[in-house]
Amino acid sequence: MDLNSKKLYLLFIISLTQIFIYDVYASNSNVIISEIYYSTPDDLSNEFVEFTVRNSSAGISTQGWYITNFNNNYSLPEINDLNAYDYVAIQIGHGVDDLDASDGSSTIYLDQDNEILNNAGGEIALYNSQNELIDFVRYNGGNVNILLDWQSSDPGPSEANIFQSVQIHGQDFDSSENWISSLPTL
Repeated sequence: MDLNSKKLYLLFIISLTQIFIYDVYASNSNVIISEIYYSTPDDLSNEFVEFTVRNSSAGISTQGWYITNFNNNYSLPEINDLNAYDYVAIQIGHGVDDLDASDGSSTIYLDQDNEILNNAGGEIALYNSQNELIDFVRYNGGNVNILLDWQSSDPGPSEANIFQSVQIHGQDFDSSENWISSLPTL
């Protein structure tokens, strides 16, 4: 094999590796954390995290999934008929769960008596039943947990005031990019 053939072969292998890495990452990014309302006027009753199904050819099972603020894990129940473009609101306070996403949305209440999202900044992550990270967001300066490709110099999105949440608009780049502060969707 001559030198040019070796270079082409190496380039081919690198390209295949990049495609494989992209495919693995893309399969894990079908579900993203899409909104966080962490600093609310009355804290607990309005505090929530939302995730959105971006792409999926079949229903998604949330059995065994949980969110974490890296101090505690919070188990999520199974949601029925969760498909592409549906969203799930995870309310921190008390209420009645709506576990039927056939209308495009679902709401889970964690029934917590204390807030779980730090107003001064923190991180929130969503994991599946195999403890594999689905998505991670650092917000308002965060603490010390940095996952995925977030840079330690990126403080994450911040709310403009207590009447606004942070929401992603566009592609998830594991950074503050494409996050805005706006009125909560709930």
